[in-house]
Amino acid sequence: MNVRRTHWGEWSRVGALLLLAVAGPAMAVDTAVFKIARGADNVIVTCPDSPKSVAAYNRRYAAHELADYLERVTGARISVVDTIDTNRIEAGGVIFVGPSACTDTLGIPRDRSDLGAGGYRIATIGKNLVILGDDMDGYDTVDDHGLNGEAGTYYGVAAFLEKFCGVRWLWPGELGTVVPRQRVVRIPRVDIRSQPAYRTRVFGASADTHLQLTNGTFVTFGGEQKRQWALFHRRHGCGSSIVPYGGHYGDTYVKTNMFTAHPEYFAYYDGKRQPWPATIGQGGQVCNSNPDVVRLFAETIASNWPAHDDGRMLSLCPNDGWGFCLCDRCKAMDTNSRPWPMTTRESGTIPGARYNEKGGGAYDISERIWTFNNQVARLVAERAPQARMQAYAYSCYSLPPEGVLRIEDNICVTICDLSITSESSRFKEGWDRVGQWSQKAKNLGLYAYNLGQSSRPRHFAGTVRRFHNLGGVLYHSESCQAWGNRWSENVVGMKALWDPSLDADAVLDAYLTAGFGSGAKAIRKYLDVYEQASLLSDPFERTPKYPRKCWPPAVRAELRSILDEALHAAKGTEAKARVRFVEEGWELLDSMSGLAESAADLKGMGLAMSGFDQDTIPSTNATPEEIKARVVQGKRCWERLCALMKAVEARKGFSAPWFSRNVYAGSFWGEQVLSWGTAMEGYNDTLVEGVAMALPIEWKFQIDPAREGESAGWFKNDWDDSRWRKLRTDACWEAQGFGLERYPENAASGYDGNGWYRIGVEIPEARDGQKTWLELGAVDESFTVWVNGQRCATFDFDKQPDKEAWQKPHRIDVTGLVKYGATNVIAVDVVDRSGAGGIWKPCFIRFDVKKNDR
Repeated sequence: MNVRRTHWGEWSRVGALLLLAVAGPAMAVDTAVFKIARGADNVIVTCPDSPKSVAAYNRRYAAHELADYLERVTGARISVVDTIDTNRIEAGGVIFVGPSACTDTLGIPRDRSDLGAGGYRIATIGKNLVILGDDMDGYDTVDDHGLNGEAGTYYGVAAFLEKFCGVRWLWPGELGTVVPRQRVVRIPRVDIRSQPAYRTRVFGASADTHLQLTNGTFVTFGGEQKRQWALFHRRHGCGSSIVPYGGHYGDTYVKTNMFTAHPEYFAYYDGKRQPWPATIGQGGQVCNSNPDVVRLFAETIASNWPAHDDGRMLSLCPNDGWGFCLCDRCKAMDTNSRPWPMTTRESGTIPGARYNEKGGGAYDISERIWTFNNQVARLVAERAPQARMQAYAYSCYSLPPEGVLRIEDNICVTICDLSITSESSRFKEGWDRVGQWSQKAKNLGLYAYNLGQSSRPRHFAGTVRRFHNLGGVLYHSESCQAWGNRWSENVVGMKALWDPSLDADAVLDAYLTAGFGSGAKAIRKYLDVYEQASLLSDPFERTPKYPRKCWPPAVRAELRSILDEALHAAKGTEAKARVRFVEEGWELLDSMSGLAESAADLKGMGLAMSGFDQDTIPSTNATPEEIKARVVQGKRCWERLCALMKAVEARKGFSAPWFSRNVYAGSFWGEQVLSWGTAMEGYNDTLVEGVAMALPIEWKFQIDPAREGESAGWFKNDWDDSRWRKLRTDACWEAQGFGLERYPENAASGYDGNGWYRIGVEIPEARDGQKTWLELGAVDESFTVWVNGQRCATFDFDKQPDKEAWQKPHRIDVTGLVKYGATNVIAVDVVDRSGAGGIWKPCFIRFDVKKNDR
């Protein structure tokens, strides 16, 4: 146990930042012992190329990048070589980049024990300069977006360029790079040693950016943009010497195909042991009270642990979703579990109960999960004392367990908590919970969410500092691309993970001065206003779903006014282009918020519009003119947003998310926003242009669990649907009384099966002769459509290659089926097998009309 504790203690408490040491008089006097300039006869020496070594690749990359930047700074072209003779070293002017045989002969240590995990050293040695660091093999290269492993030499080169050359990286790409020109770079006698405080510093790759391939298809985040993203993060010290392997453990320890031989390994709920789905996604849990499962986990971890420490950390986190074991022995482990505190049923919760017996759900099973994790950890320690494991404090095991007094030292508890990253009503509660975890666990990590358009650099730095003081050493976040708004938080946040004691304001001032010149003062004011508004937003909120909460028109107008100040101040300078970059972030915020406001208002006015359970102001007395005006305003915002994305996409920019419309619905940001924009286009065609009809928001609805509707003729015009209930077509049926509160046996969603919609609509006689289309805004998931008793379309989701089709519109030609000047009956039989269910976006009748007919 002592070996394990000592090793893990060193891992979590190693010195965060060794102090900068600069010897000699003030730099105003030319006391430089090393100079870089044209004619200075400098040369860069690095390790030989090794195709099988990531560390060698990263060192050579760092060496060539240093040469490129020094040429941009001074104009000097500096060669990069693998070897150099003794006489040349004695003459001076040599820059050694990365540990190599040359630095070994100079007696410069290269071990992690000297540099620290991920650390670097910048030192003048005689007449020469050395930049080297802790470089890990077997993980990601510096131009790969994974950020796994450390690239200490590359960090050292980036730090050198910042400190001695004034280079700044505000955001990825050339526009975000500031390279001041100077005739000579002077370095006094220095020996700078630094290593990161956090052993994992990872901002997840932007999932809201897409790349179009030559065949016309789209993939998530690739090409040159991905490379620039990766380099930007590495230049700010992102990486990991402790590398989490996976998140939820999936079928790593218990395999799906074990169920036949060992059903006792699997969770018991709804009266039986439950097999896992072929693909582990939502659910798929084990029997935590089974000692054989404990041994299986421990043996798998121990047997997969390498003989040497390669930095990995294996997962002990249950799979996402419910499906937990509710056998009597597992329940007996839940000694201090809490019942659901809410007063209404939602998403399968049962107020006052400890479990959802049908779905294997619970509000709190922390006692059980952390007891199980400790049991596994103790067995692992016996066989593999150096092994590390990571377990999320998440979902129904996020609360610190009262009965588990100490989490084993070979486990890092990674807290998934939104409340501590914004000043919400739960801010104090969240930090109290972190404090409780710090009393139980020696090693803490934070899994954060930095999505949406908020930016809070100083708050972020404070969070990183406070969490580190409580023992935090791992940080991993999901992030997004909206750099026009988020650049300052990204820069300060990454630097704070390296050095939690940094002065966030000083960092901001340095970057603003370098990047924005005469516009820096106004941009600083912009960032201050932006941060105050951001503190009111949810960092998980990918779209301004409740825009009046933190981004009301007055705040956006104030930001616009400050940007105008910055543009005026930066006029005639290269800084103006960077202000424009920030302006594009504002345009994203303003157009998306304006679209959201219009959508919320139109829903309040009685129109079909998905989303907005809150922030909707009912206005049933709105006049047609007021409704039209709101539609026009919303469509204008949607057009602005589309134009912005198109422009940014065309140049592969970073200021705002860009993605082709055909992948919009599959992106993090896109599903809700696309539904608003599509609705605005539809209502504009209907209410303003008159080339479409908006179908009523409420249709008649009846579930059909026995699947008798077709044989009984529910699609016929004369079918009596007077006893059917009314259901909105801008929300799924689970959200309208057919969810888990009524169907708790379905752990995933609620009612699954067939459900019928019917509506009667009169199509004006004047439309006769025009091609007519029925547009269903979105259907989850399969459906059959009848018009006036005639089947006209069938869509089987499971047989479609597009797995995002459940959230995209369907347009059906009904020209030969409708009767003009008469009432037409539309019937839709929807089949929902999982997830939400039903028609859940606005529906229209559209007409192909010539322009001169409008």
